[in-house]
Amino acid sequence: MRVVVLDLDGVIRHFDSLEIDAVIEAELGLPERTLWRLVMESPDLDRAVTGGPNRREWEDRIEAELRSLAMTGADVGRSFQRWRANIGKADPGMVELIEQWHSRDIPVFIFTNGTDRVPAELEQLGVAELFHGVLNSYEYGVRKPAAEAYRMAHAEIEAVLGRAVRPHEVYFTDDKAKNVQAARSYGWRAEVFESAAAIREI
Repeated sequence: MRVVVLDLDGVIRHFDSLEIDAVIEAELGLPERTLWRLVMESPDLDRAVTGGPNRREWEDRIEAELRSLAMTGADVGRSFQRWRANIGKADPGMVELIEQWHSRDIPVFIFTNGTDRVPAELEQLGVAELFHGVLNSYEYGVRKPAAEAYRMAHAEIEAVLGRAVRPHEVYFTDDKAKNVQAARSYGWRAEVFESAAAIREI
């Protein structure tokens, strides 16, 4: 292993989104999981992580839908701000593990289906300096598990490091099995993420 590539959400950071969603839904008089549905079934979701609307524009469209659905007199903008401001929390175990890799001179990258705001969020989380680069689908125009996304990510790794990297020298972990399988098909060593403890021996 000469390079480590990590998924972001579900691996390096975790969210308490459902709790925040429940507060917003209660304030607006909406059924449980309304906000989850609006986000995950948004026609803009795929475009928001492949170079389409930026994060702010995507959020504004979700808020507009909430306004049309709200059943109470609560301030929708103020309520939805809780969702806008939620950037999750970094996993302490993963931070410790990444620091160990650094001590062994192993470069570490993030590979995420993310929006344009990912770099700023990493700064807010205090972990941006841990990574040699962010391989972001927003910049590629294609997302995991598409084969092209892995090709572009690998090319960016080589460009950042300034040297050739053979696919089997890359270790990748992601919490989604389909993304792991796509990585294996490309030639990376890849495992479904379970915990920091489960990958300490690589």
